[in-house]
Amino acid sequence: LGSQSEQIKANALRLLEKPIEVTTDNAAIVGQLAGLPRERDRVWLEGTVGSGKTFLLLHALKRCIAETGESGLYLPESVFLTAWRSQYVDGAEDWGRNLVSRAESVRWLFLDDYGQGRDLSGRAIDALDRLIMRRYESNLSIILSTNLTPRALESSRGGRSVSRLVELSG
Repeated sequence: LGSQSEQIKANALRLLEKPIEVTTDNAAIVGQLAGLPRERDRVWLEGTVGSGKTFLLLHALKRCIAETGESGLYLPESVFLTAWRSQYVDGAEDWGRNLVSRAESVRWLFLDDYGQGRDLSGRAIDALDRLIMRRYESNLSIILSTNLTPRALESSRGGRSVSRLVELSG
């Protein structure tokens, strides 16, 4: 489990070393993200696979952390679910508990690839719902990327979670 999180961290740092390239396709979103966090602390970015959502939002997260001095966390949905499941595995409980707790409380949470998990159990969906609700109740926003439309997410994850995500991520 530790090597997976180290690899994610290395990949994220590698991406952050690249400057954001402004093209005609991404000019509007880059312009909006440039205002973070002063003008807006919430982002919901949906798009096709490979469209650069993660890259752009990692830069937004980096800027939020740098300008506010507050903590942040890049967390793909799959890693959150791995951490949640590991709470019930001997030897990995602390790692899982710590990551879930941090996801619930960190100021800037970038939840990447939301909705990508397939055939999730009801308990796994409940764990994601708890994360969303705890952040909602604490008035902590979520920077979110997904390949799915809100309507597609509603049918796979439920209307309540999507409604809260819209409020949390804009």
